[in-house]
Amino acid sequence: LLVMFSAFVYSCSVLVIRRIGPNESRPFMAMSAAIMSIVVALPWLASHYIAPTLYEWGLFVMMSVVVSIGLLCVSYGLQMAPSAAVVVPYHYTQIIWAALLGYYIFHEVPNVETMIGAGLIILSGLYLIHSETRRPIEF
Repeated sequence: LLVMFSAFVYSCSVLVIRRIGPNESRPFMAMSAAIMSIVVALPWLASHYIAPTLYEWGLFVMMSVVVSIGLLCVSYGLQMAPSAAVVVPYHYTQIIWAALLGYYIFHEVPNVETMIGAGLIILSGLYLIHSETRRPIEF
């Protein structure tokens, strides 16, 4: 249920970013997403907090830089695209990256059900890309 809720909230955020359009700065939108994530995570922090090591702090800083750049790029793409449906299907590549990183870092091999589900999601994204590129662009 938490994953479904997370997907719903992410979809809402994509729609909000698209609706705001070029009227708002991209750094503000990226900071808003980060602040919202912190606010949502705070209730669980007190009962699950473990002090990070210096190495983990370094990882946090590196992840923050990479995620910030990624959020800026996504918000730029959503602001400039004629439709959110043109940009969002490219997020499905995250499935492939997650599987590859899971295999190389954690030695996890996806099961058959996961592969079928990922395949259906990727095919849906490809269909969206195909249908959106055939439609006339409206500004």
